[in-house]
Amino acid sequence: MNDMELMVPADVEDAQSATIVERMDESFVQKVEEIAKNIVPVRQAMEKIITELTYRDDWVIFDDKVSLSSAGAGRLLKAFPFKFDKWHQNKEEWQDDIGPAYRWIYQAECSLWGSKVLVSGKFSTRDKFLGKAHGEWRSLSEINENDIRSAAQHICVGAGIKELLGLRGVPKSELDRIFKSLDRSGTQTK
Repeated sequence: MNDMELMVPADVEDAQSATIVERMDESFVQKVEEIAKNIVPVRQAMEKIITELTYRDDWVIFDDKVSLSSAGAGRLLKAFPFKFDKWHQNKEEWQDDIGPAYRWIYQAECSLWGSKVLVSGKFSTRDKFLGKAHGEWRSLSEINENDIRSAAQHICVGAGIKELLGLRGVPKSELDRIFKSLDRSGTQTK
């Protein structure tokens, strides 16, 4: 046996192959066919919700992809019954060449209609939005820690919404098509 070979006990192999067979049964095929039948109406409904509840400026460009901001994701809470459970938060502190710094990290389990994901959000005193003023890093005494915590929590919520609705890494051309097709062209400034 070479170093790269993985040995799998026979009982584990049998359990894995049984699972594969069970997933490909008639019930599985029916579920997949039902999903396929509803894809177009679901896509059209999602596009309408996106254009009615978010603004074009809620989308941030990263090369040829766009991502919905946390504020934009929060707007979708009006239409979907997301649930956030099992919250954990943690503060990390460190020192760098600028001076003392910290970040808040929030984690939660986000669920929507039976689907669940574990998501996190981080924000620190080294993030420019709250950490800098007039081109200079602010001292910790000038930063409201509750603002850092709130930003991390909002990022966590936004991550759950985007993950469960499939709104991460959307091609920019697709977002342009969606907004244009529903006469909500707007401008992209970010």
